[in-house]
Amino acid sequence: MKSIPTSFPSTKSLFINILTLSLVCSACVCKIHVDISNHLPDGSPPLTVRCQSADDDLGYHELYPNQPSYTWAFRPDWWLGTTLFFCHFWWDGKDAVFDVYNEDWGTTYCARFKTVGPSWSPITEELSNTCYWQVMSDGIYLSRTIDPFSSEGSWVQTHKWGDR
Repeated sequence: MKSIPTSFPSTKSLFINILTLSLVCSACVCKIHVDISNHLPDGSPPLTVRCQSADDDLGYHELYPNQPSYTWAFRPDWWLGTTLFFCHFWWDGKDAVFDVYNEDWGTTYCARFKTVGPSWSPITEELSNTCYWQVMSDGIYLSRTIDPFSSEGSWVQTHKWGDR
């Protein structure tokens, strides 16, 4: 005959289990977004983009000036911390290849936060988790926000045509 346990897990043990479960769930739900837009001159040839990770080949996409951007979302591998997406860009006989998301970046390039709560106990709230890329005739630019007037992320040229 089996005995029925007469004690319950300690409060500390229960708290650790709940905290671990919430961290696992939040890691499963959080998605990173990549947004690539074509800001090349009107009437120019289309921009061709091919993006890949170690696990996914997103294929070839043609982007025309002033049309909707190419976007996708994914869940990073929080356990291994190895998520990386790179893209190859072609336009008018030029090309460039580089990482458009690298988990080593942390939140430096792709996340925006705001601080809420009292100054003695600030809380950080995530506003966005998107890497915004703009392709222009002089190179490729990155920002943490699509808003050109935001103080949180102006467009910075990170790559020139011919970068590999």
